Amino acid sequence: MTASRILVVDDEADIRGLLKEILSEEGYEVEVAADATQARSSRATQVPDLVLLDIWMPDTDGITLLREWSVTDGYDCPVVQAAVGACARTDARRADRQEQGHAGAARTGAKRRLQFISRAAAR
Repeated sequence: MTASRILVVDDEADIRGLLKEILSEEGYEVEVAADATQARSSRATQVPDLVLLDIWMPDTDGITLLREWSVTDGYDCPVVQAAVGACARTDARRADRQEQGHAGAARTGAKRRLQFISRAAAR
């Protein structure tokens, strides 16, 4: 059986890199896109099993991109939309209060979200 393919769309390089690292370690095939233009290109090449889509992006926001995909061809892939950067910043603030490193806190927060992602990719 082939690994589920996940497309991570986020304008923050650190978030894309962290999610790619964690999801790859869990056995997923991960492609990343820094903006809507790259996401469109990636999706045109191969439809993913799951999309993690940032809501706030500079060129086209995630909600608009998702609407575009659903109108153009009835997009039926599961999509998880979130302001992932906001989650990472919350994790970092929590880490500062607990006197941990930012990377460790972001990784812990991302690991907690992995269970949800795994269930969505399995559909």
